[in-house]
Amino acid sequence: MKWIFSFAAAAAGAGMLTAGETAYDRPGPYRVKSLEFPALVDTNRQNRSVPIKVLYPETGTNCPLVVMSHGGVGTWDAHLYQAEHLASHGYVVLCPEHVYSNNERIKHLMSRAGGRMRFKAALHAITKDPRSLLERPRDVSFTIDRAIAWNREHADLKGKIDTTRIAVMGHSYGAYTTLAVCGARPILDHLEPRVEPGTGLGPDLSDPRVTFGLAMSPQSPGGTYFGTNSYKTINRPLVCLTGSKDVQKSADNTSMPAETRWEVLRLLPPGKTYFLWLDNADHF
Repeated sequence: MKWIFSFAAAAAGAGMLTAGETAYDRPGPYRVKSLEFPALVDTNRQNRSVPIKVLYPETGTNCPLVVMSHGGVGTWDAHLYQAEHLASHGYVVLCPEHVYSNNERIKHLMSRAGGRMRFKAALHAITKDPRSLLERPRDVSFTIDRAIAWNREHADLKGKIDTTRIAVMGHSYGAYTTLAVCGARPILDHLEPRVEPGTGLGPDLSDPRVTFGLAMSPQSPGGTYFGTNSYKTINRPLVCLTGSKDVQKSADNTSMPAETRWEVLRLLPPGKTYFLWLDNADHF
């Protein structure tokens, strides 16, 4: 089952609610609190740093979990507005920071020590770095591990998280992360340094604990992330969100029209898939 929705910028009837309907476009009823864990490391991946920020409703228990994956040049605060909004409606939101594609990594690549890259070149470089591309989904799995542990033992989070209802959402590079965690397999063709066998599909980076994905600006084949066979292993309910001005970059970093992203929908297997197209919306 695949559904397509197209929204004009000024939709008729916007803001109209029926009796008992929740106004999800407004702040929710819960007061939002936050916790920061800047020194977390994954000992199973050579002590890889995975800082995590948690946004959660002050009251309530057994709240659905959302893992929010930022895009290139992001931080754990890249989607702070959305994270706070979701927490105000009763979700626990964990925002990991992906260290090989965050703003500090970009600044390093633009520095003398990192090669004095221009911004666009640095941004393109992090999409080909295996420490970013192949490890981002594993950052999400590590984040879920921490959520399960905190739900058992952390003074502020104990009993607050429903670890049977887990969504992953992200924008741009975060959309790649979302798709990979939900079953899409990346390609190895463009990775630098090379990862054997060098071309074709990479490993399965999915996490069976994730029950839903929301990919904002999902990548179609033709860039550095996915090939035409990458999507057939996606096996979760999925929402994709893009717009008519959301151009995509090819493997050689040239622009492809926004309509290219429709290829994702065509290549997905049958299942509960929703594709939202926003008129006049660009990448941001």
